[in-house]
Amino acid sequence: MELRSLLSDIDSAIINNWGTLDTCPCADEIYNLAEVIDHLKPKIKSLKKQKQGLSRAFRDSSLSATEILKLKEDMQIFSVDLKQLENKRKNHEKKLLSLFNKTSLQADFPIRFMHETTESIDKVIHVKIVSDDFSATWDGYVSKHPQASIYHLYNWRHVIKNSFNHHGMYLAAIDESGHCRGVLPLIKLSSRLFGTFTVSMPYFNYGGPIADSNEIEKTLLEFAATQNLQQPIQYLEIRATKNLNDWPKKTDKVSMILSLPEEQSQLDKQLGTKLRAQINQAKNHDLQVKLGSIELLNDFYTVFAENMRDLGTPVYSKKFFSNIFTAFASQASLAIIYSNKKPISAAFLIGYRDMLEIPWASTLKSHNKMNANMLLYRTVLGYAIDSGYQYFDFGRSSMNANTYRFKKQWGAKAQQHQWHYCLAEGKPLPGLNPDNPKFNLLIRVWKKIPVVITRLIGPSIVKNLP
Repeated sequence: MELRSLLSDIDSAIINNWGTLDTCPCADEIYNLAEVIDHLKPKIKSLKKQKQGLSRAFRDSSLSATEILKLKEDMQIFSVDLKQLENKRKNHEKKLLSLFNKTSLQADFPIRFMHETTESIDKVIHVKIVSDDFSATWDGYVSKHPQASIYHLYNWRHVIKNSFNHHGMYLAAIDESGHCRGVLPLIKLSSRLFGTFTVSMPYFNYGGPIADSNEIEKTLLEFAATQNLQQPIQYLEIRATKNLNDWPKKTDKVSMILSLPEEQSQLDKQLGTKLRAQINQAKNHDLQVKLGSIELLNDFYTVFAENMRDLGTPVYSKKFFSNIFTAFASQASLAIIYSNKKPISAAFLIGYRDMLEIPWASTLKSHNKMNANMLLYRTVLGYAIDSGYQYFDFGRSSMNANTYRFKKQWGAKAQQHQWHYCLAEGKPLPGLNPDNPKFNLLIRVWKKIPVVITRLIGPSIVKNLP
């Protein structure tokens, strides 16, 4: 079925495919997708016009170097926003067509990356800071919101407090009838070494507001900004995968997402001969594989701690991972690769809805020649397929970095991150990441410290790095 004819008359398309409107099992989803596609068209057209205007502005020979730099920055922002909207439209169109085709074509990304929030809602909204007695209402809202990640669930507040002693400020948007219409989880980090700042959500890739409308999202953000700027903080950081407002933002990171086939045999065909050869080389070393839960935590942490030391990065405490299992036992799991009963490669997995994520993965440098890392990822991809997940999230990377290229070879596609910042007056965008040149010396020194020492002192440092 052609998309143009389908969109021109949705009712007729449904009747032609299912006989009547009432017998269509996915009518609501079809109408919603069609509405979003129609809503995206003028936005894309407007962004293209604005981008063209910036391109014409470059022809002005009287521009100063500062003005040219500003134009380039604006052009980059428009390019990112335009690409994201075009990807959303493309994936919504693909999903819509798949509902009409017997051989369904799965979209490249989960619906939570593609779902478009409505512009406004006819309700009077007020924002309040909530406590634990609101947790059931909070999670009830999150569980039904299409854009929610697992990190929006209320229990992460306790995981982070119990692991790092950081306090949360959880915001809920309430309408005049007392119904929850949006939430924004925030965690405050404070240390002498790195300063004080608030993040949604630290330690993970996803956070930010989820709400019934863009208007409510902005209301939550404005309330958060007001609350935080009344305190002596450096900045408020919101981790999102879409443009939220006109705050300064960073767009240098992406998540790498793989749309999974229904069978492992299909995955092997997709991977190609080179990847399959590397995986088979690992199998020739008689490596053992275990999939499990908290009973494998010691083995995971042994590999993880040594690998973090080798990367020059302080390691989280084992308590952090244990607390995740306590709070999210049904969503968390571990995969370990062994050589002669010794753990050499390990992955921490978190599943939610239709996607399995690998927030942490490590392989001992001494065993890289065995291709244990390749066997690890093939194992967890197979586990994801067998467990019924439709997508696999390889985690965050800088575009074109080595980790990006590693993930891309598996067929993963980039989902843009847009991290927004509300800054105290005169403050620059933060640079708390390993790519910052000022940390080069510290990283080199850390690599030389014995692992047993890094396990002792690392947790007190890394807990303040979001």
